[in-house]
Amino acid sequence: MHDKDLNLLNIQPTTESPLVQMEEALPQPSPEEMLLLLTSSEPSQRMMAARAFCELQDERAIALLINC
Repeated sequence: MHDKDLNLLNIQPTTESPLVQMEEALPQPSPEEMLLLLTSSEPSQRMMAARAFCELQDERAIALLINC
């Protein structure tokens, strides 16, 4: 009965992590906005921007990241 229920839901097996699927669905932040946040007076905003550049990999951020 359990297999029949899954077939009714049309669930496709996948080997990809649900976390990877979530990350792919999220839009990437704007590099320009993140560059501005790297110089913010708020530590939490600088941290968020630094994390964003792990994915964005924009060379303009290098000097700002070093200063952080």
